[in-house]
Amino acid sequence: MLFFGNILASAYKHYEKQKGLDSVFHAKLIVTIIQTLILLLILLLVHEFTSLKVFSFLGSNRIAALGIYALIVLFNLKYYTEQRVFYYIDKFNSKSAIERRSWAVVTGTTPFVIGFLFFLVLRLRHPV
Repeated sequence: MLFFGNILASAYKHYEKQKGLDSVFHAKLIVTIIQTLILLLILLLVHEFTSLKVFSFLGSNRIAALGIYALIVLFNLKYYTEQRVFYYIDKFNSKSAIERRSWAVVTGTTPFVIGFLFFLVLRLRHPV
């Protein structure tokens, strides 16, 4: 099963326990946030290690940046249909308990790892 499918199922299982929340929507939102952070990390690497000035373009064209984020959100909302979400959840439920817990840890720590990589790249390229 794919990385984001496991993230989606793990987030769904977490939000399923909380009453009054739409578990499917929140799981899609977690996947969208992680995909956006990965895209920003890739753009940072391109910006730092090539002559392309990606962030100067996105900083001056905020509508373009918001449009890119809106496309990611719309893609995830359309791609992860109810049928596909429950397919991933069924595959996730067939995993062992230790695998499910491991994916819960991966889901919770991925944004922090990406944030650390942002800091690391910027610190290595621009020491103070």
